[in-house]
Amino acid sequence: MPYLITHDLSVTLPDGRVLFEPVSITFEHGPIGLVGDNGTGKSLLLALLAGQTLPSPQGIHYSGHVQRDGDIAYLSQHITAPKTQTLAEVLGIAEQLRALAAIQAGSIDPTHYERVNDDWDIAERYQATLTQLGINAALSAPLHVLSGGQLTLLSLYRVFHSQAHIVLLDEPSNHLDRAARHKLVSWIENYPGLVITVSHDQQLLRHMRAIYALTPQGIAKYTGNYDEFVRTQRQEQEALIAKRTHLNKQHKQVLRQQQQSAEKAQKRESKGKRLRKKSSQAKSILDGQKESAQDAKSRAKTQFSQQLKRYQKQLDALDTQLPENNPTLYMHHSEPMKRRRLIKATQCQLPFGHPEPLDWSVYAGEHWLLTGQNGVGKSTLLRTLMGHHAPVSGSIDVIGDCVYLDQHFSLLDPKQTLLSCLRHHSDLSESDARTCLASLGLRSDRVYQTIDNLSGGEKMKVAMLAVSHQHAQPLLLLDEPDNHLDISAKHALVDALNHYQGAYILVSHDDAFIDALHLTHQWELGYHAASSLPSDQ
Repeated sequence: MPYLITHDLSVTLPDGRVLFEPVSITFEHGPIGLVGDNGTGKSLLLALLAGQTLPSPQGIHYSGHVQRDGDIAYLSQHITAPKTQTLAEVLGIAEQLRALAAIQAGSIDPTHYERVNDDWDIAERYQATLTQLGINAALSAPLHVLSGGQLTLLSLYRVFHSQAHIVLLDEPSNHLDRAARHKLVSWIENYPGLVITVSHDQQLLRHMRAIYALTPQGIAKYTGNYDEFVRTQRQEQEALIAKRTHLNKQHKQVLRQQQQSAEKAQKRESKGKRLRKKSSQAKSILDGQKESAQDAKSRAKTQFSQQLKRYQKQLDALDTQLPENNPTLYMHHSEPMKRRRLIKATQCQLPFGHPEPLDWSVYAGEHWLLTGQNGVGKSTLLRTLMGHHAPVSGSIDVIGDCVYLDQHFSLLDPKQTLLSCLRHHSDLSESDARTCLASLGLRSDRVYQTIDNLSGGEKMKVAMLAVSHQHAQPLLLLDEPDNHLDISAKHALVDALNHYQGAYILVSHDDAFIDALHLTHQWELGYHAASSLPSDQ
C-alpha cells in the first residue's frame, strides 16, 4: 500500500506567521479527506506532499520533509492549462493522433507507426470517452470551448487514469454538476492507490475512510467519514468547553481567596499598628513580629500569583484549541425595493450552451437559482448579462446596476491589499471595512496583505464583501460563490443572501447550500420554462 509520511513539516508566511506547527504524520489507507478552515494551509500542505514548488515567490518558507512511496498525480484547485491547448493534449494522446493522421495520409515513417503502437482505434475510443463525460467537443478542440466543470472533469479523468500510486486532489468537486460529482465519487472509491482529497464538500467527504483535520496547532487524524468526524470533534469540543469552565471557576476562586487573604492581612497589619502603640514589649520584638507578618503576606501573594499564572496559561492553551466564533458576512442592507423589471430577454439566443432562444424577465427583490449540466450555458448567460458576450440573435436588456462575481475572482486586483480592495468596491469607511473583514477572520495586519497571498476561500470571502457593499443594492450575479468556502463561511453566506433585499441570480451545484437559501425562482437551463418556488423555500 503506498503512503506519504511528513517529518516536522511546517510553513511560515512572509509576515512571519507560522501557518501550522510542525506536522509529523503518515497518510495511508485512503481515501482520506483533508479538512480545515480557509487559510489554514491545506492547499500548501497538499502541494508540499506532491513535491510541488510553493506557489508564491514572496517569502513563503517551509521546513521539514516528505517521504513518498510511489508515483504521484496531483490536481490543483486552479487548473492552469493554456486555453489554446487541445483536449487531446490534456489527455496525453496528441502525439499518437498526429502520427495516426500522418499514416492515414500515406506516411510510411517508422516513428509514426511506433507512436501509434497498433492502437488504431484510439481516436474513436477517446471520442467516446468525451461523450461519456458529457463533453460534446472534438479531440482537436481547444480548452476554451469547455465550461469550468467540463475542464475539471476532464482533468480528473486524466489524473485517475494516470496509473499513479498516489492521487492528490485540491477541492475537486468545485464546478462539477451532480452527474460529474457521482463520477468523482466512483473514481475515488474504486481507485486502487492512495487518494487524498482537500475539500469542504460534505457529500464528498462522507465517502472518505478517514479525515485529517489541519489547524494552526498541527494535524489530527479521525477514523471514519465526515459525519463521524463531526460527531467526534463535537464531543472533543464539548469536553474542552467543560474543562475550560472548570478552570475558569478555579481561577475565579483563587482570585476570591487572594482578595480575602489580602483583606485579612490588612486587618492584621492595622491591629498590629494599634498594639505597638499601646504595647510595653521591646521594640525589637515588635519589629520582628511586623517583619514576620510582612514575609507571610509576601509568600501568600507569590503563591496566589503563581496559581493564577498557571490557571491562565491552561486557559490560554484551551482557547487555542477551541474554534473561533462563526464568521459573519455583513451585507449592505436597505429597504425592500419597489417591484420593477431588471432584466428582459426576448428571443435571446446565447452564443454557447442553451440551444433555445430565451424569453425571460427578472424583477427587483427576486432570488434566482440557475442550475443545469456542465456546459449548458449558465456562466455564459451571466457573462451575456454583463455584456461580455453578445447574443447571437434577439435581445437582452439589463436595467440598472449589476455586479458579477465569476468563478475566478476577476473582480479582485491581485496586487491590492484586502483593505484597499474592499474600500475600492464600496463606500465603506476604513473602520467599517476593517470590521467587515474581521467578521470573516481577516483581522489586524492581515488587512494589509495583498489579494494574491490569500487562499481560494479567503479570496471568495473578500469578493463577496466587495460585491455586497456597492453604493446601491445592485443585481448580484453570483457564479458558484460557495466554491472554496469552508463550512462555517458557507453558513454565513447563506444567512447574508437570505437577508439581502436586492435581487440576485445564483449558480451553484451544492445541494446542501441550495436547500438552505430562501429562493423565489429556479431555472434549470436546458429546459424551456423557469419556475417560481413557494414563498417558504
